[in-house]
Amino acid sequence: MRNSVAFVIALLAASHAVAQPAPQPTKQPAAPAPSPDGQGVYGLYCSGFAAGSEKMFSDIVEIIDRTYLNAVVIDVKGDSGRLSYKSEVPLARKYGSGQAKIKDITGLIRTLKDRNIIAIARIVAFKDQWMAEKNQAWAVRDIDGGVWKDRKGAAWIDPYNRKYWDYLVEIAEEAVRHGFVEIQFDYVRFTSDGDTSRCVYPARTRTSKQDLIAQFLEYASRRLRPSGVKVSADIFGLATSTPGDMGIGQNLEKIALNTDIVCPMVYPSHYGAGNLGIADPDRNPYRTVFRGVSDGMARLDAAGLKTVMRPWLQAFSIKNRYGKAQIADQVRATIDAGAREWLFWNAGCVYKLEWFQEPSLRR
Repeated sequence: MRNSVAFVIALLAASHAVAQPAPQPTKQPAAPAPSPDGQGVYGLYCSGFAAGSEKMFSDIVEIIDRTYLNAVVIDVKGDSGRLSYKSEVPLARKYGSGQAKIKDITGLIRTLKDRNIIAIARIVAFKDQWMAEKNQAWAVRDIDGGVWKDRKGAAWIDPYNRKYWDYLVEIAEEAVRHGFVEIQFDYVRFTSDGDTSRCVYPARTRTSKQDLIAQFLEYASRRLRPSGVKVSADIFGLATSTPGDMGIGQNLEKIALNTDIVCPMVYPSHYGAGNLGIADPDRNPYRTVFRGVSDGMARLDAAGLKTVMRPWLQAFSIKNRYGKAQIADQVRATIDAGAREWLFWNAGCVYKLEWFQEPSLRR
């Protein structure tokens, strides 16, 4: 799971947003068509393993073909730091980052193009266990001198290290050459989920965390946009409702200023009881998503930003069962809050066709 539940709950409990009552929509109508011109993005997450599995990939493509969905977000560089295919990027070759989960990336992209499915490349940024072990000079260090690790034992790269920025952008540029039309950066933030007071950033400057993350995205966008691709960034759902940067560098306005699309992970299961003024967010997916997306849309509007708000929605179950009704509720909430695009996350990439066949959600 990309969000640590404990971390999110702790932040929500401490945030100013918790004390505010949840805004209520005036009604809950059936959702209209996702966008008047049909050009919005509505997609599913696909891991490198799933993309390399003939059956799993075929199942995902079939669901997209038979519903209003039209996009897939594929891991190019995953949570471990490994790439999903054998890369020709020099540093990836030097450190053995590439894997052959996807044996024929060119053929895979061709299949998507033939089906008119939008191919988005997910690139995990500063959480990179592989590179942190192979090139420890780039890793976040512990005050005792070793490599700092979070509660799950994962190491991170120092976001201040601009040589690593180039590595990420070179991976993105290679993905563009393979045919991906959008680059989506995930874990575009500083460390969390551990004793961060012990973190030492070897390349640190006086630049604040939120400005540093914004500078990375500005640099990446400047390098990538001439090739005609869009650049998006995944952020915590809390970032839409909490001012500042939550201590991890994720300030909504600064990230939105330097990307084409911002993707808050507004999973209802990741909010605690009473958060956002909702007694049980997980049992109220409509209200939870409406609040998270509404807050973000209002802030983008107040800042005069035209950045697309494209939330990640929940297609998995933790405490409460999520199925067709809960998925449709999240989509309606997204539309009612003013957004017109969305993505669905399931870490195992196991989706059911019926989840996306709500009659009111036709493309």
